[in-house]
Amino acid sequence: MKKYMLRFFVLCIGAGLLTFVGCRQVPSSSERKLIAYPDRLSGEPDIQVMVLETTESIDLIVRGSYGLKVTTPEGEKKSGGGTLPVTIRVSATKGTVKLGKDSYKNAMVIPTNSELGVRYSESGGSITKSFPGSIEFSATRSGALRVVVALPLEQYLIGVLPHEMELSSAPEALKAQAVASRTYALYQIKTREGQPYDVYSDVRSQMWRPARDADVRARMAVNSTTGVILTEGYRLFPAYFSADCGGATANARYVFSGSDINALSGRENPFASQSYKWALTIRKSDLERRLAKAGISNGRLLRIELLDEKKQPLRMMGRVYFVRLYLENGVERIVSSNSFRLAVGGAKNELSSTWMYLTHRNDSLIFEGMGRGHGVGLCQTGAKLFAREGQDFTDILKFYYPGAVLLRLW
Repeated sequence: MKKYMLRFFVLCIGAGLLTFVGCRQVPSSSERKLIAYPDRLSGEPDIQVMVLETTESIDLIVRGSYGLKVTTPEGEKKSGGGTLPVTIRVSATKGTVKLGKDSYKNAMVIPTNSELGVRYSESGGSITKSFPGSIEFSATRSGALRVVVALPLEQYLIGVLPHEMELSSAPEALKAQAVASRTYALYQIKTREGQPYDVYSDVRSQMWRPARDADVRARMAVNSTTGVILTEGYRLFPAYFSADCGGATANARYVFSGSDINALSGRENPFASQSYKWALTIRKSDLERRLAKAGISNGRLLRIELLDEKKQPLRMMGRVYFVRLYLENGVERIVSSNSFRLAVGGAKNELSSTWMYLTHRNDSLIFEGMGRGHGVGLCQTGAKLFAREGQDFTDILKFYYPGAVLLRLW
């Protein structure tokens, strides 16, 4: 009997799926490729999502019983709560927040058998949003009110997935996106310890919306990859992703400062012919205005040159890493291509990507390119096409993050 038990235990380790309670039965073929992490977290972490900063007062809406943890202006910690639905006016000044008539350094409201919501004004109208988890209120240095939602990481991902990839995508592509988003989020949690929040709820981090009635496809993609992340040398890295990389994924070293990571060094895109093709014609005067507004340059623009990673002029369409601006009075300036793209306009039908080529024509510039976004890491268009060809999520991730190792942390 001991002999058979030992054999079963060895098989579990070989599958790389040891959990806190033992080995899962009949793991899938893709799960067998996962390696058990030798130093697990104690469990799934919470993530702090900054959802609002405003100089206006807002309403906190509590629909049932709740707990309250506060820090007084003198630094004393107190707790309390209530059992009835209530609406509380919340505002901020420099260093303090006010809940009703009471002032605190910060305040956290914790729902017990209820849901929390906030009501605030935006663009002349009133907006009400409900959030899962706890809400913490604090004041910024300038005196604005900061609203941060705390919730379990997996629950957060279910609210991310529908806003970062179409749920009509093949299941394996959705799983790949879930792992990339989880890795990115966990990296932010670990590198921002001690900060007021981990991530924004918009494109500055990942798009997130509360998922009260989440689509089953989002839940399945997140739940089937629970706790799985990407690592390089058993270390977390920010698993960036973009909508469409064009001809190849970009090297993060030249896009995001300090991102000298082999798994983000870039790869040729086997589906380049199916990438989104775009073109933008813009007058020099308009471009000067946009660059000045972004603080990139201020002066008459004579000419622009697109440069590769070695800062050499690009002779054909390809990945642009730097842009050289020739300004009046002999002034030259080199800026990163991603900063240039965002300054000009990174939306669809504008400067959609940095995989491009430039033609000068009289007083106008004609940019032509392929793809959408910064191009680093997972290419969502490519992931969908890989999945349609029968590749599972581990194959997709190992292609777009070369050398990365998949680990299950919880």
